[in-house]
Parts: sequence; C-alpha cells; structure tokens
Amino acid sequence: PAYINDQTGYRYYTMEQLTALSMIQVCNELDIPLKRFQDYRETDGTFALDRLVCAGEAAAREKLGQLRQLTRKLEALSDYLAHIQSAKTHSGGYDRTIAARSFAILPFQDDPGREGARMKALAKLYRILNDNDVTVLYQQGLLFRRSDGRNIRVDCVIEIIHDSPCPTEVLAIPSGRYRCRLFRADRAEQ
Repeated sequence: PAYINDQTGYRYYTMEQLTALSMIQVCNELDIPLKRFQDYRETDGTFALDRLVCAGEAAAREKLGQLRQLTRKLEALSDYLAHIQSAKTHSGGYDRTIAARSFAILPFQDDPGREGARMKALAKLYRILNDNDVTVLYQQGLLFRRSDGRNIRVDCVIEIIHDSPCPTEVLAIPSGRYRCRLFRADRAEQ
C-alpha cells in the first residue's frame, strides 16, 4: 500500500497500484503466468492493455476449445458406458442407433484371434494419434468390412474427435440405425 493509517490499520493504494492489481487479477483469471506480467507493460511503465486483451482472448479461445473437447469426451464416455450396459442384455444381433462418429484406422495384417497382436496394433495406433495431438475417445478394436462382397478388410480402429488433421486414414460413420453384434475378445475369429 502507498499509505497505512496507523490508527485504523486501513491500507490506501494509488490508482496505479489498483490498476496493477486489476491487471494481475486478469492475468490470473486467464492463466497467464505472473512471470509474464511485465510483458504487458510499455517501456514507460504503463500497461499495454491491447496486448493483454489479445493474449486474454487467445487464452479464452484455447480454454473454450479444451472445455468443448472435454464435454465431447464425457458425452462419448457416457454413450460408451450406456452401450456396454445395454449390450450385456443382447445375445446375437441387435439394432442400435449410433450418432455420427469418426475413427482413425490402420490396416491390421495379423491374425485377429491373437489378442497380443490386437493390443500391439491398438497401442501403435494410439501412439500415432497421441504424438499428433488427436483427441482419442473410448471405442476401439478391430473393424471387419467386406470391401468387394467377398474379401474382408480388417482394420485397427480408435474413435477420435476429428476436428484437426489426422495422420491416418479416417472412417466417418454417419448417424443412423445399425445392425450390431458383439463378440467376446477371445472370439474375434467369428
């Protein structure tokens, strides 16, 4: 404080000190480290509010993006858990409404019945996605598709939020009603 009243202990601050305190509070709210506080002062000691506002807007946009991704991840987790609970009651095929989603895919060249090979392939795909800052969701496994009516293509798949470039091929599944069937992991050959 610029002055402390000896009788009351009340602290008095100058306008410049109050402005500095306000700027520190803004930096804290925006998660701008206090060690960068001096970056927002001009050479004459005044505050560069325009730079602070620009940095604040950028930080707020980044936080919003992170919160949107977290919300999407939580929604995907909720859907995944609900499906797992529901799937326990099904034997054989069943119909399921599935929201639009995207999967990063890598061709799977090994025996689908070998659990170690599946885990190794999924770990490799996960590392590729993680190294490229792709947001990974919860659905993962092997996808079997008939590409020409006879031959079956097997891909290792992990569900992703596809709002940034992906280093692998991406399979977009449109929303709709799908015929599904679950297999135990040790029955992948089926």
